[in-house]
Amino acid sequence: MNCFRCYLATVVVLAAVSLATSPAAFANQPVHKVTGGGSAPIPDNPMESYGFQAQIDAYGVVKGKAVFQFRPQEARFFGDITCLQVNGNDAWLGGELTRVDVEGFPPLPIFFLWQVRDNGQGMAADSDQVSVLLLSLNPEFPDTCITEPVSPAPLIDLTNGNIQVD
Repeated sequence: MNCFRCYLATVVVLAAVSLATSPAAFANQPVHKVTGGGSAPIPDNPMESYGFQAQIDAYGVVKGKAVFQFRPQEARFFGDITCLQVNGNDAWLGGELTRVDVEGFPPLPIFFLWQVRDNGQGMAADSDQVSVLLLSLNPEFPDTCITEPVSPAPLIDLTNGNIQVD
């Protein structure tokens, strides 16, 4: 009888471990995660500040948010990230602006595409980089992040902050 209980306990434990490690259990875990924040001097424009986080799971579902702020005008754009492509330490993010806090800007919907580069951590690492935020009225524009093989715009060094591409 004791052997039967040991056997039954082993089967229950193995079943629990099997369920916990099944592909369905990991489906919502991020395959790639991109986060960051900082500031960069945009040529011929004011300083631009960023804050963002995005992830893509094993099924290709992307979730993320971004905030872009242009100073000294205090123009702020808020967006949902709906497209994420990671290649090494580069990430391309696409999405839709959900709120624009600046007068005279075209009405929503407005779509964006943006690239970030993680150049490592610590004092010896080069500065992380971002592209200029590209905007479009075309709803298919954010999806170009999937096939974007090169930077959509020149990359600019962050003057402060950090980007992590995992």
